Amino acid sequence: MKKYNLLIITPDQLRSDYLSCYGHPSIGTTHIDKLASEGVKLDNCYCQSPLCAPSRVSFATSTYVGEHGCRNYWSTIEPHVPNLVSSLKNEGYQTGMFGKNHLFTYGKLGEVWDTCREVCLGNYDNHPEYEKSFSSFEMDPEHEYNVTGLLTDEAIEFMSETE
Repeated sequence: MKKYNLLIITPDQLRSDYLSCYGHPSIGTTHIDKLASEGVKLDNCYCQSPLCAPSRVSFATSTYVGEHGCRNYWSTIEPHVPNLVSSLKNEGYQTGMFGKNHLFTYGKLGEVWDTCREVCLGNYDNHPEYEKSFSSFEMDPEHEYNVTGLLTDEAIEFMSETE
């Protein structure tokens, strides 16, 4: 059976109605729109928790928060807990993670990911345009928190090497 390439993007605090591919009239999300047009775009998805870590654990394990017990930002699971990533790795897939973990026990990331660049920067409290956690502003390309390009380049390089 042919193995397919699989790219999972799990951004924090990104609602579908803030993407132009889902109809937002003014926010431009060109790159996500291109992925949506060339891949699979789902119209009815729901997360299990408003917090990122419990929601990521639910996504990876196909369990509800009440089943896995992860309820806060720093909740993690061990790699031996049945999950999507470990299952793919056990089937011979190369696994890579670029960005915020908030899923697996930090000391054991190497057991799950063949390549890993874990970055969790927290809030933008020191950015002059930061007002509240739901604020939106354009990030200066030279700002220390702007690691999007770096992580994207590393992910693309990983995908190129594993084809």
